[in-house]
Amino acid sequence: MPSRILILLFIIIACSHEQISIGETKWQLNDSLTVVNGFSQVQPFQEFDFSDGEYYLLGFSWGGADKNELADSLGEWYTDEIDVLNEFKSEWVFDIPGKRYACGYHYEIHLSKNGKSIKKFLLNLNCNEIVTDEGCFYFDTDLLQMFYGKLQKPKRENKSFNNYSEAREYLNLILKDSNLIFTPTPHWNDYQGTLGFDYECSMPTGKSCYKIEDEILEKLTLEIKNKYPNEKFELSVVGLSSDKLGIEVKGYKSLHDKFNLYPLNWRSWTNFNFNLKTYWKNEKLYFNHFNCISIPNFRTKS
Repeated sequence: MPSRILILLFIIIACSHEQISIGETKWQLNDSLTVVNGFSQVQPFQEFDFSDGEYYLLGFSWGGADKNELADSLGEWYTDEIDVLNEFKSEWVFDIPGKRYACGYHYEIHLSKNGKSIKKFLLNLNCNEIVTDEGCFYFDTDLLQMFYGKLQKPKRENKSFNNYSEAREYLNLILKDSNLIFTPTPHWNDYQGTLGFDYECSMPTGKSCYKIEDEILEKLTLEIKNKYPNEKFELSVVGLSSDKLGIEVKGYKSLHDKFNLYPLNWRSWTNFNFNLKTYWKNEKLYFNHFNCISIPNFRTKS
C-alpha cells in the first residue's frame, strides 16, 4: 500500500476514535465509518429516514469575534422539508480528516426530533472544520452555501422561571408542541449548580494537557466517585492550557460543601438559574447571494 494512503488512514483513525470535550459538550465518537477504496468515508445522516416528516435540522450561532461572511449573512437557520433534508443527507459526505480544536465554531448544528437533539455537529467555516460523532473532518463551505434559498429562519426564545416546578411544567408542555424545533436539555433538570477547580498535569515539552484530557476526566471521575459515593455529578473541561485543565463539576450543593480533593477556584459554587432557550418555526428566508430579506410566513405556536 502506498505510504500516502497509510499516513492518511492513520490520521483518520487517530481523529475518529476519541472522545472530544468542548466546553460543556462531550462527544463519544463511534465507529460508523464506511471504508471506500481504502479511504474512510462518513455519511452522518445515512441512518435516518426523513420521509415521516418528523425531523428538523437547525444551525445556531456561537457568536464571538471570528467573523465569516457566509455565517453572518445566513444567520441562524433550520429546515424540516423532506427534500432538503434528503439533500443534506446525500451531499454531506466527509472523507478528509480535519484538525481537532483547529479554532472556535460558527455553528452548533442539531438534527432534532420531538424537540430533542439526536445528532450534533460543530462547524467552523474559516478553518473548514466540522466535528461529528464519527470524527473531525475537512468541510467545504460550498456544502452549506448550496442551501441558500432552501432554509428558514427559526424564532429563538429565552425564558426565565422563578423555581424548578414552574420551569419543569413549561418544559413538559412545549415538548408536546409540533412547532418546537429544539430545546437543549437544561442542566437544572439534573443538578443544582456547579463548582470548579483547576487540575495541573505534567506533560513532556511541546505537549498539551488536552491531548490526554479524556484520561484525566476518567481519573478525576473515579476519584470523586470513590470519595463521595452518594453524590451525583458530571465533569467537563471548561478551560485548558499546556499544563492545566479547568474542570467544572455539575452537581449538588452537598458535594461542594464537603469537596476537598482539590482547591476550588473562582468558580467555587454557582446555582443554576432556571432559564430555558428554545427554537421555533417562524420565518422564511429568501436569499440573493449574501443579501437576505426575511419575510414572515405567519406560522404560530399551537
